[in-house]
Amino acid sequence: MQNSDPSDTKPIRDEDDTRETIPQKSRPKIIETTQDSAPETDDAASKPRRQWLRGAIYTVIGIALVLGLAVLLGILSGNVQGLENQALSEAVEAVIQNELGIRDLEAGRCNFARQRFEDVAKRDAEYPGLVDHLSQAYICLNATGAPTPIPTASLTPTPDGRGAEELFAEAQSLLAEQNWDQLLEILDSLRKNAPDHQPIKVDGLYFLALRSRGEQRILVEGQLEGGIFDMTRAEQFGPLDVQGDAYRLWASLYISGTSFWDVNWGQAVFYFEQIVPLVPNMWDGSYFAIDRLATAKVNYSDELILLGDFYLSVRGWCAANDAYHSANNYHTLPILIDPTAEYAAFRCELNPDATPRGEP
Repeated sequence: MQNSDPSDTKPIRDEDDTRETIPQKSRPKIIETTQDSAPETDDAASKPRRQWLRGAIYTVIGIALVLGLAVLLGILSGNVQGLENQALSEAVEAVIQNELGIRDLEAGRCNFARQRFEDVAKRDAEYPGLVDHLSQAYICLNATGAPTPIPTASLTPTPDGRGAEELFAEAQSLLAEQNWDQLLEILDSLRKNAPDHQPIKVDGLYFLALRSRGEQRILVEGQLEGGIFDMTRAEQFGPLDVQGDAYRLWASLYISGTSFWDVNWGQAVFYFEQIVPLVPNMWDGSYFAIDRLATAKVNYSDELILLGDFYLSVRGWCAANDAYHSANNYHTLPILIDPTAEYAAFRCELNPDATPRGEP
């Protein structure tokens, strides 16, 4: 065994000593970052700007939504108004076409009458007397096979042989007397015998006679359809004034209200509520508008009570409460119905989200 020389023995260095012997320049530098470093300072500065930008964007979007909603509501409101005006226009046109159809039927113009009544059916299928008028038109067509009337001696007027000046003077006298029927007859004779005699003045007399007779028929005589027909004919000779147009509209509303009589009391109430505040004493030869409205309200209230009873039977408490409340607005509830209405209101308050289990 060889002896080891102490001089050949080298001390074993510890790892810590090894680290200490590494030159200072060769050690990697450790960069310590703090919260005050430059990159994080930039992020902190930009955060308020981003928040402000997001706030501005949300504000612009909110304003755009509000404006869009306002525009949409305006469009919807305009559409509703437009629909209401269209309904009134349709009602007026139905009355006019019906009156013209009756005149055509009386004159034997069967095909024209049929076309007019069919037009009325397209506008209002429940127009009063429409079924009878259409039947008469079809019978007339089948019986004659031609639209020409059968001449009879009683329907042939006696020709007026007076001169144009004499007829025109007679027309002036009848205008002063407000005898509209005879005035129109004289004007027809004058226009037939002397169509070139003062045509502008004759047109003016036609307008006054038709407009005035239309007003008299609507406001005094209760001949609503005839009054509408006269007002419409007057427009052929000159623009109808605002008041005359209002008379025609009121008469059309009245006729529309009577078309729903005994059929739909709610609609009857709706139409007569438009008329009564303006012309409560307008009538149709039998009843005044104010009496029509009162009767319609009573019947509509009874319908609403029945509707409330139905909703109550299917546990639609709030629907029943609304029906009883509406019925009371149109006519005071009978004493026997009061406890039922109070019960519906009580149950609706306890369970406002209850829905009916069926439909009426």
